[in-house]
Amino acid sequence: MKLATVQGRARTVNVEVRRKRTYIKRDVLEEQARHQQEEIDVKRREALDADAAKRIGSRTSGASANASTWRTGAARKKSSTARSRRMKRAAWLRSVPRGG
Repeated sequence: MKLATVQGRARTVNVEVRRKRTYIKRDVLEEQARHQQEEIDVKRREALDADAAKRIGSRTSGASANASTWRTGAARKKSSTARSRRMKRAAWLRSVPRGG
């Protein structure tokens, strides 16, 4: 890059260009990983329970009522964990300083 001096001559100046870096809090990454793992675990449990319900349903007639009761309990648990996650995220967003 050329720069004008007081005497009117141009001189060459070295310029160093660096990459921009984005810093992410480790807590956020850990929370995302935990959330993904919970989703995988829930799907795995649902698949195993559905398979078990099919096997039990073939042996007894009352199994479908038990399976539907369990599903509502699982849905309730899933909604409460989602609510908890939303509340934690809202608290985190309130604690982060805003630029300005």
